[in-house]
Amino acid sequence: MRHLATAETYESIAGRSRVRAETGRLLAAVGARGPVTVAVDDADHVEAPLFVLAEARRAGHRVLAATRTAQLPTEQVAEVGDAADEIIDLPMLPDEASVEILRRRAGGPVDPGLVDALRGALGLLFGCPGTLISTLAALRADDRVVRVDRNLCLRDDRAPIGLPPGHFLVEAVRTAGRVAEELVALAAGPTGLRIADLDAVAGATGRTAVGCGAVVDALAAESALECDFRGRLTPLCRALGTTVRAGLGEDALRDLHVRIGRRLQPTVELSGRDDLSALADHVAAAGTVWPAQQRLTVVLHDEAVRVADSDPDRAITRLRSAWRHAGPGHGRRRVQTELIRTTRAAGRFDELADFVADAVDEGGYRTTGSRTELTAAAALAALQLGRRVSAPVRSALAGIGDPYCPLELCERWWRGDHLSIGELVRGFAPLAPGGPVSTLRDLSADSLRVPADVRHAYSRRRLVPLLRWLQGPGYRPPAEGPFAAFERMMIAYGDGRWNRALSAARLLQTQESADLVSGRGRRWPPRPSIATGAGNGVHWRGRR
Repeated sequence: MRHLATAETYESIAGRSRVRAETGRLLAAVGARGPVTVAVDDADHVEAPLFVLAEARRAGHRVLAATRTAQLPTEQVAEVGDAADEIIDLPMLPDEASVEILRRRAGGPVDPGLVDALRGALGLLFGCPGTLISTLAALRADDRVVRVDRNLCLRDDRAPIGLPPGHFLVEAVRTAGRVAEELVALAAGPTGLRIADLDAVAGATGRTAVGCGAVVDALAAESALECDFRGRLTPLCRALGTTVRAGLGEDALRDLHVRIGRRLQPTVELSGRDDLSALADHVAAAGTVWPAQQRLTVVLHDEAVRVADSDPDRAITRLRSAWRHAGPGHGRRRVQTELIRTTRAAGRFDELADFVADAVDEGGYRTTGSRTELTAAAALAALQLGRRVSAPVRSALAGIGDPYCPLELCERWWRGDHLSIGELVRGFAPLAPGGPVSTLRDLSADSLRVPADVRHAYSRRRLVPLLRWLQGPGYRPPAEGPFAAFERMMIAYGDGRWNRALSAARLLQTQESADLVSGRGRRWPPRPSIATGAGNGVHWRGRR
């Protein structure tokens, strides 16, 4: 049978007849010793699935075929349906079943943080066993999961999770060609993709709008892309976009944004708000590949302000681009202050740290006000990310002999030195104009009128309540990383939510952090053998 399975055999009617005859003999021989059930998985991968299924039925076997009907031509769906005794539509698995599959494949308990990360990346596909198993296998192959206290944990919750390269959706996009990869990458990226954008994409890439539309239709038929009522296209899940974008690479993506932006730029003054917004997004996404043009600063800044409340991540990207295009001067200084404020309010301290490094590279720290603001911003980002600032940033911003230099306060905090609330307030005062420090008489907590709950949290090394009190709505803690894990652990620990507290503690053990007291250098909370609640406190009994 194997020698017949060649392309040449299928090219002639005689060859196909021989394959059919041999298939029938093979299926008859299989059932010679008794009843047989033939299971055909991924039947939609066969050119004409009814051919195989009918031969198995003719041989007297029970046939169980699994197929995605969306992948078959309508006439073949009807043929398979007519031949079947019963058709069962299989929905996605419920969450509890997916978690059980993960547990079995992991060979033991799975940390809730890993489950949450997979659920967020896979979306609907979290209920698809094949996708779940292959994605977990890919994470293992890339050394992105680690076992901590018998639980399988994600090594770093900040890196996105992608679909494995051989996944059917990834293959569907790849098979559809370069234009399909670019469309999915745009839809998953910071600019997004609307049906209305296809003209600009087509013109920028040397294709026709009709051709791009046909590719979008094909991707939608494969379930790779979805379209909402506003005409916005999105990948079926974040993991698909992550893999496709990684496959194209950052250089290719920036070049694509430049070409689309250039296509939009000449007509933007005659266009509506949507095209102005699209231009700002593509200029920002192009990064340094787009040469600095001061006249773009106003567009980027205004478009950032417009979406600051509804889409802070997009506002941050546009403000960083506006700062670069503004060039040295007072206009850049205003954008800098606005950018630092927006990143803090969105909890995007990775972006804040990157921006401070860019500002130092371009010498944007030479004025006293700018240097003070950048130093406080660099230290705040370092605390939230659990990593030290780079040597060039420290060399440019560190205040020699200044006991309240924020960068020095970071080092002291990470070493476990005692820091008073007043010292931290003084260090981060430049980021809270008009806050508690504006009426400061001395550095005592009584003078600052620090609320009792903030003092209590600070005594347990929780900085979030203090920073919220100091900076108000202008501060939001990060959602990921060691600082966020420590805060989640302490809150869950205090509330008696043991599973979540232990999950955060395990995450702390998998991540590198400069904070040796709150991070990997300390076993906290202790491993519990019995957890009991008494009054308003929580007491752990077990090995330290």
